[in-house]
Amino acid sequence: MTLYDIVTAFKNIAKKQPNINYVNDGDIYSLNSIPNLEYGVFFVTQSNHSQNEDTISYTLTLYYIDRLNADGSNTLQIQSNAIMALNNIINNFNQLYDVEIEYNINYTTFVHRFQDDCGGAFANVTIITDNELGVCGY
Repeated sequence: MTLYDIVTAFKNIAKKQPNINYVNDGDIYSLNSIPNLEYGVFFVTQSNHSQNEDTISYTLTLYYIDRLNADGSNTLQIQSNAIMALNNIINNFNQLYDVEIEYNINYTTFVHRFQDDCGGAFANVTIITDNELGVCGY
């Protein structure tokens, strides 16, 4: 699988999840410029990728974001939902594709102001795939 294939697969899985109404990848702060954003949000950003002779490792950050109530009373519920949603998306990906996911996966909960006051969680995930080219060129 290529980087494009992996990101597209995660996005397609997320689109099928209940309560996820917006899916995208790239710069997470692009959420600040989307008017009338429909929450929950699933977002993919890239981190470092590495290669050896036999494999390529792609590291991605997966986010689940939802809007907080004005008083923040739903913060813990959103963070809990975020961990469950990310876990489910990762599990679905793992079942559908013949790649290796590097475990342990750590979830980091947060509260952050995008266009709205939001809460959620993110997870850094490393996907290890076969290096189709190896150390050879075309």
